[in-house]
Amino acid sequence: QQLYQKKDWLLLKARYYLELAQINAHWSDDTQATIALLQQADALLLNLSTQHLFAVRQAIAREISQLQALPKVDIPGLLSKLD
Repeated sequence: QQLYQKKDWLLLKARYYLELAQINAHWSDDTQATIALLQQADALLLNLSTQHLFAVRQAIAREISQLQALPKVDIPGLLSKLD
């Protein structure tokens, strides 16, 4: 019973990190924070390592790679051009 409770807690925690990553990606331009939240969720799911979670971990990996492939915005350069 304790094992099931620990698994449930880890799944809930991973879900929370995924929700935070979604909110951060929607409302913020901070891709590094979104990547960090996705990596935390993936690290928690790695500890559980069940077949059902493999697809979820693949989706997280795809999201991380897509975010890492985004071009970096040169904010000081843009501000310099605007000035």
